Order: sequence, then structure tokens, then C-alpha cells
Amino acid sequence: MARGPRLDCPGAVHHFRTRGIERRPIFRDDRDRADFLSRLATLSDQLRCPVYAWTLIPNHVHLVLRSGSLGISSFGRRLLGGYAGAFNSRHRRAGYLFQGRFKSTLVDEDTYLLQLVRYVHLNPLRAGLVHTLEDLDQHAWSGHAALVGTRPNDWQETGFVLQQFGNCLPTARQLYREFVATAIASPRPTAVAAEWLHPSKPFGRTSGRRARGREEWTLDERIVGSDDFVARVLADTGSRSTAAEPRLLADQLHDTIADSCAAAQVAVAEVLGSSKRPHLVSVRREICVRAVLQFGLPVSQVAGTLRISARTVLRALDRHRLRSFSGRR
Repeated sequence: MARGPRLDCPGAVHHFRTRGIERRPIFRDDRDRADFLSRLATLSDQLRCPVYAWTLIPNHVHLVLRSGSLGISSFGRRLLGGYAGAFNSRHRRAGYLFQGRFKSTLVDEDTYLLQLVRYVHLNPLRAGLVHTLEDLDQHAWSGHAALVGTRPNDWQETGFVLQQFGNCLPTARQLYREFVATAIASPRPTAVAAEWLHPSKPFGRTSGRRARGREEWTLDERIVGSDDFVARVLADTGSRSTAAEPRLLADQLHDTIADSCAAAQVAVAEVLGSSKRPHLVSVRREICVRAVLQFGLPVSQVAGTLRISARTVLRALDRHRLRSFSGRR
């Protein structure tokens, strides 16, 4: 069956997930995990995408976030594209890292946000990476520890989630932790979590069935929420323009060029010119590496802006990888 178009609704809460190709690890060590989180923190700030929950499992990732003005597609492409390039460089590999495109489910936050946050943060426990709630409280690779206050970080949006449990911070943390604890005894995810992860049955978007005595609600692979919520989302996604995305990518690339030229003490016009002088070629290579591997920008856009061929960009990336490999021997 052909994949439906992604529901890319800025300002909505998304359950974002991706896994390694053939279920292989996408994190081999703590350096990989730290790199992924650094990129996540940077993009969360740059694209105004607050992250409410996250978990890094060796072969997959779960995020709960609110998409910014560019929507979830731009966020996912830049996060995973930049990380995959850096991962391949570090581990001397080539080819795809992730299994197809990432998945995102647009969630009715009024009904499901807290259950989704709990589901995502219980993943390390269910996967056997930790064994008790006390272990989870200290786990470095999940957003749960930031919510209970044992491992605070400055980029995760904890206030919005904790406010759902009250305005007194210590009390809100305690109530959140108790909310998580209530689900630990269950051998499987909560019913509602299972429904949005396996949404094709029994509740299809056109079925109009009633969910276990609750209000009638709508669900498919891309969205979970009431009929009214789905109608609002589809109306918004049908009318939204994505013209801002190319402008932001262009701004990011021009900033990278300006920074690299300033560091090398050369003029931008020289780097964008046709000169083959070695120091200018070196600056162009550095821009290619930063733009593609660090920021996940498209090779074609980097090539067009620098007025070089896509093959030249790819050669710069290959040269960087070979140099990195030689330095580790």
C-alpha cells in the first residue's frame, strides 16, 4: 500500500519515531547518543520545536515534540540527515542508517499527551535497559530524569508537562512520577498507546466506531484524536504553505558560509567565485562538511550556493571521512 502524505501541521504535538535499517543499532556508544542529543537540542532551539519527551534505545528513537513554523518534515530531515552523516563518518560505514522515512503521528494533546509522554519514557524499562523505576529516574538517555529533576537539562521543555500535574514544582514532579509508576505493573503498553502505535485496526478513520466507552474518535497511521480534532488538522494542513522552509535552509547555509569565511579570513565573494587557489578550495570543503554533516542540508543546495557540482561536494565529504579514519589508526 502506498504511504499517505505526512500530516505536517506546525504547532501541533507529534509522536516522532525512527529505527535503524534492518533493526540495526543507530547508537553504538555514548558518543553517538551525545551527538544525537546535541543536534536535537540545537534544532529544538533553531526551529522552535519544544521537546516534551524522548528516549534513545540502541536501535530506535521516540520523541514527543511540538513542531515549529516549518513543520515536522524539515525537523526530521535535518536531525536524521545530519546525524546519519556523522555516524557513518565516525564508524567508517556507508549507506542508509535509518529504516525508510521517519514516522510521525499527530496527537490530540488535550486527550493523549500525558499518556504518550509516559509511554515514551517507559521504553527503557520495557526494553530491559533499566530494571526499576529508581533506575529510570537516573537513566541518562531518556527525558524522564529531567521531569523528576534528577538529571535536568536546559533544552527539554519540562514545564509544560509538569504544569499538567500542578503549579507547585515538587508536588508536580511527585505526581508525574506516580503517574508513570501506575503503568509499570502492566505487561504491555496502555491500551491507548497500543492503539496509536498499531492504528490500522480496529479503529480506522472512516469507521466511526466508539473506543471502549469513550467519546467517538478518529485514528489512522498519521493522527490520533477526536473527529473534531482531525477535521481541524486536515483543514489546516490543506491550506498551509511551506514556502518558508527553503528560506530558512538558505539562511542556515549562508550563515555557515559567513562563519567559515570569517574563521579563514577570506571574503565570501572569493569563496563563491571560481578561483581554484588552495586556501579557497579548503574553505569550500569545510563549508561542505559543516553544511551536510553538521546541519543536514541537502547536497544539491550546498552545491548550487557554492557554485560547484554535487560531485565536488560528495568528494569533499569523502575526503573528510578518509581523513577522520586515518586519524584513528
